[in-house]
Amino acid sequence: MERQHLFDNPRNVQRLIRIFFAVCIVVVGLDLFVHRHLSFAEGQFAAEGFFGFYAAYGFVACVLLVLAAKQMRVLLMRSEDYFGSGNKSGSGDKSGSGDKSGSGDKSGSGDDPGNLDLPAGDSVPGGEGKGVG
Repeated sequence: MERQHLFDNPRNVQRLIRIFFAVCIVVVGLDLFVHRHLSFAEGQFAAEGFFGFYAAYGFVACVLLVLAAKQMRVLLMRSEDYFGSGNKSGSGDKSGSGDKSGSGDKSGSGDDPGNLDLPAGDSVPGGEGKGVG
């Protein structure tokens, strides 16, 4: 039987959400009692002194980040077979050798964009001249 994790139980997820909201309410409530040192000189940015301003500001900023990320996804998204579209065999090896163990050509100049192996004998920054491979 597979081990059940903490968040596999919906009751635990509900408890965590309730704890999260309780902490948020307490922190916003503390805004009434804790003196805040305003970042701007008196009268320059009056909204900074309003109750819950930074909570609302943070929430709006988070929502805007999510909306911006959704738009970036549309711009940056690639098709599901973007990296494997030129290879009909499905192995991902474009050299034809079929060697994925790393013991083959380590020149780093293969057609595979994921091939980031360094040639043998080249030093790695901070590697004190020791070669990779």
